[in-house]
Formats: sequence, C-alpha cells, structure tokens
Amino acid sequence: MLKNKKKIFYRILFIWFLVSTHNIYAQKKYRVIEIDSTENFYFVTIKYWFKKGTIVSPKNKKEIHKSKIKVGERHLFKLKTYDSKKIILGQNYSFAIEGKILWYSDKEYNIYTSESLKGLYLDK
Repeated sequence: MLKNKKKIFYRILFIWFLVSTHNIYAQKKYRVIEIDSTENFYFVTIKYWFKKGTIVSPKNKKEIHKSKIKVGERHLFKLKTYDSKKIILGQNYSFAIEGKILWYSDKEYNIYTSESLKGLYLDK
C-alpha cells in the first residue's frame, strides 16, 4: 500500500516537473524596457532574464487594429537576427539606422526583427 502511494507521488511529481519546465521554455515572454523611434523605424528594447536586445520594427504605412505594445509589458516575440551589412572600421565599430546608433561593438546584446511585431502592434 505504501509502495503504491510512493509510486503515485513520484509520478505526479515527475509530471509536474515536465509541465513546469515545458512552460518555462515555451513561454519566453520578453519585457519591453524602452521604445524609441526615428522617422521610419521603431526601436523596442527588450529583456528576458539576462538576455537583452533591440527589435527594429518599420513604422506602419496603414492603420492596424491590433494590441499596441507598451513599456513594462511582457510579450511573446518571434525573434530573428537583424540582417545587415557589417562595416567594420578598426577595432571598435557601431551599427546605426537613420542616424540612431543601436549597437556598439562592446555591447553584449543583439539587434533583432520580429514577424510578430508590425510597427508597435503585436500580430498574434
């Protein structure tokens, strides 16, 4: 009788562990830290635990009726590394879009794009 209770307890504990770890990895919600812009782009600074980055999102040409992101909120973004031509000038270099410097060579974060972000609107 006691053996059966232990088996059931360990099975429940194991299932709980699997569900909780699956949710941790599946629910990678990034916190929006800052939103900045230039004439044609939005720059959304995000953070997840110790991972930090900036999403480059082109401004919308037409109005979208979706939920708008705000600083302090958490969202699920599908991130892709921003594809740009790298110009290396000596040991230190930077990356800029429309005069706004987004990244220096000594920074420990990346520049991304996201298919789930249209301007400042989240496309679920």
